[in-house]
Amino acid sequence: MARRTRFGLLAAAFAAVGTMALAPVAQAQPPADAPPAPGENTPVPAPGPVPVPVLQIPNLGVTVGGLIVPDQWIGTIEVAGTETPGLTHIWGRAADPRICTSYQNFASLQVDFVNIANGRTGSVNAPICRQGNGVFEPAGPVVADTGSGPVLFTAHVLASGIVFDIPGVGGFSAP
Repeated sequence: MARRTRFGLLAAAFAAVGTMALAPVAQAQPPADAPPAPGENTPVPAPGPVPVPVLQIPNLGVTVGGLIVPDQWIGTIEVAGTETPGLTHIWGRAADPRICTSYQNFASLQVDFVNIANGRTGSVNAPICRQGNGVFEPAGPVVADTGSGPVLFTAHVLASGIVFDIPGVGGFSAP
């Protein structure tokens, strides 16, 4: 008897919650002469590049500047799709923002890639910073004709003062 009562109460509770969830909710309407709320009737921005996840081991290196002071270098890439399938935006990024304020502000990453779905290969030079601006301001992307599908890449730094460089490797799925 207790078991039937428990299930009966449980069924009644679900029925009550379901009825409340499906019942219409009255919403307050603004007066007809009220100004539009912020964000209403504003144009929706066009969709931009869609970021693509990148699995990678970053590029590593040691640099030496004008005062012969060694410094570390860690470089990665970021990827986003374009409106055209098969074309991919690629950005070079330094792990430390001060790279762009140092003698390395002309540095870039050379990204060599192969699309393993269609065999397309190529190489792009992705700048890290805007050329010689002296402040941390990342450079814009370069467009690579990777083709759609899984892409494998290597990346190494192109800069003056590089003592040694261990290329980065990784992959992504190009849209």
